[in-house]
Amino acid sequence: MIKNIFFIGPAGVGKTTVGNIVAKQIGYNFIDIDKEFCERIALIPNYIDANGYTAYCEANSELVDDLLFDNPENTVFATPSGFLVHENLDHLVNKHLNLISTGTSILLLPTEDIEEAVKIIVARQLKRWDDTTVEIEEDRFRNRFPKYSQYGDIRIYSIDPPANIAKIVIDKLK
Repeated sequence: MIKNIFFIGPAGVGKTTVGNIVAKQIGYNFIDIDKEFCERIALIPNYIDANGYTAYCEANSELVDDLLFDNPENTVFATPSGFLVHENLDHLVNKHLNLISTGTSILLLPTEDIEEAVKIIVARQLKRWDDTTVEIEEDRFRNRFPKYSQYGDIRIYSIDPPANIAKIVIDKLK
């Protein structure tokens, strides 16, 4: 089968939920990189507040190196939302593009229509986080949507339930 699988996309698209289902169904390990960062290093907002966004991106990238070293195959990774779109950190974007090219990348987006996608994802993010606003989430998503739309060996545009999306992913992996 495939060496490793990388779920990519903006926050709120279902990378963790769908990735976990896929991993279980194909017998792979599952790693949520954000969760690993929080468990091994610090809560992401606290780390960013103390060290800045650039330092977080660098530390996160080093963590990914460690995770890939420890899990060189048969692992599904849910990547952070900024993983391939770090603003003003092209060296990290290029590094991460090279990393995901060692396996198969799965882009998740709710729809190809950016306006519809904004509505869906912003509503999800506002339910998940108390410390955000519509404006922040809309700006972040609008900025990242076109960047992410160009990536992914497999691209899934769907608002189906996660189990249905996982089935589509598994069918496409075959």
